[in-house]
Amino acid sequence: MILAGGRSKRMGQQKAFLLLRGRPIFEYVLETCRSIFDEIIVVARHTEAFGPYRVKVFEDLIDAGVLGGLYTGLLLAPTPYVFCVACDMPFLRQELVHYLLSIKDGYDAIVPRAPDGLHPLCAIYHRNCLGPISEGIAEGQKRVISFLPRVRAKICDPEEIRKVDPDFLSFFNINTPEDFAMAERMLSESRLHEMGI
Repeated sequence: MILAGGRSKRMGQQKAFLLLRGRPIFEYVLETCRSIFDEIIVVARHTEAFGPYRVKVFEDLIDAGVLGGLYTGLLLAPTPYVFCVACDMPFLRQELVHYLLSIKDGYDAIVPRAPDGLHPLCAIYHRNCLGPISEGIAEGQKRVISFLPRVRAKICDPEEIRKVDPDFLSFFNINTPEDFAMAERMLSESRLHEMGI
């Protein structure tokens, strides 16, 4: 599931289609997801923009920000477990996703923690989270992690994540023009080219 429903207030325009070295940011995320999953769904505010990509696109069923998007994706996904990623994370690594998938059994949420904190928009969720998410929305919760105490959550520590993503690049997201400029610089580094990004 790729969440593309943000209002992008800090960027001033829809982030998914900002051209990063000539390609929309969304395409970087989509390419990585397609290398792992047979079916991909997108939850977006403006569904028509994703028509050319041959993915299932759903509009938020609940207007509740990111929690509403997560709820929609979990409800409409064809599988009980869903990998969730934001559309503005162009350096998502296959190794990280495969690792999270490998430890999912027995948990309702598998959320990585990097040195800068939790990353619930690069995580795995089970359909069992639907009830707690709905309850949180009804209570007026806004934070994505607000429902985690109500489910069986596995928090992956930074040292655990470092083994599959040494520089924590998967969690780099583009929120501001400064972030975008940094992503451009990062893509110009040979280190990232060697990674196939």
